[in-house]
Amino acid sequence: MRRAKVLYTREEMYELNVKKLESRGVSIDDIAEIAYRQQSRFTPDVSMREIVESVQKILSYRDIFHMVQLGCEIDRLVEEKAFQGPIQDIILEDLGLFGVDELFGLEIAGIFGTVGKTNYGEIDVNRPLKIRELNEMRNIKRGT
Repeated sequence: MRRAKVLYTREEMYELNVKKLESRGVSIDDIAEIAYRQQSRFTPDVSMREIVESVQKILSYRDIFHMVQLGCEIDRLVEEKAFQGPIQDIILEDLGLFGVDELFGLEIAGIFGTVGKTNYGEIDVNRPLKIRELNEMRNIKRGT
């Protein structure tokens, strides 16, 4: 009997995260563009290349790997209506009362301390760039 693989190298985690995010319509450049927009206000000499490299490094972290994989799988299962009971509709409607995405976002931001949480809060409220696009697509699919 083959034992399931549960531990991955940083390179494998990075590659699996990129693949999973791309399957959800999100690229490294999408994430970097948002991060650059935030960071360049406070560090004017930061380059887009530095931001892309940071995003790539972060996507290789084990905690990030687990959250990206789980978050994308939750999205997929909700879209397929695979959850049972009220949780299916609660997650599908993305009620602010049950913020799985916010919990994941805050957990990831917490890795970077208070500044990470502050930046996350602003991004969550303002929904710039790709985040706005994905949110609008979700609303169109739901008919809202």
